[in-house]
Amino acid sequence: MRSTRAAWVLGAVTLAAVTACDTPLPAVTVFSGPASVRTHATCWTTTAAAGATPRCAAVPAPPPLAVLAGQTVGISVDTAVAAYGWVVAFRGHQLAPATTGTYQRLTFTAAQLSGGGTLDVIALQRGGRTPRGDWVFTLTPAP
Repeated sequence: MRSTRAAWVLGAVTLAAVTACDTPLPAVTVFSGPASVRTHATCWTTTAAAGATPRCAAVPAPPPLAVLAGQTVGISVDTAVAAYGWVVAFRGHQLAPATTGTYQRLTFTAAQLSGGGTLDVIALQRGGRTPRGDWVFTLTPAP
């Protein structure tokens, strides 16, 4: 009887420990040419309901990505990011309408890349109006 109780307690403790773990934050990959950079969300909410407050974390900044003018910049997002739509902004300006696909590609001119800048990938909450998550990348002009 004692061993059965010990096994049950051990099982309950293990189940509680497993279910208490945080789900990994979704990730986004940005690539250009042969180089790619993948990072996890700086802010994310697992609740897609409008008005949910994203949880922000200290995510190490990914290395800058060197981009040649006119070369494709591809952005690949996890399905959780795409669920209710996402947008891309460069230097604070949205570059394209929201999409629910998991891949998007862009090209930048030399003038756009001059001096580099921050590329934000922003996941939207249900209804497509407020941010659900954010991924931050730095693009630099390739030599």
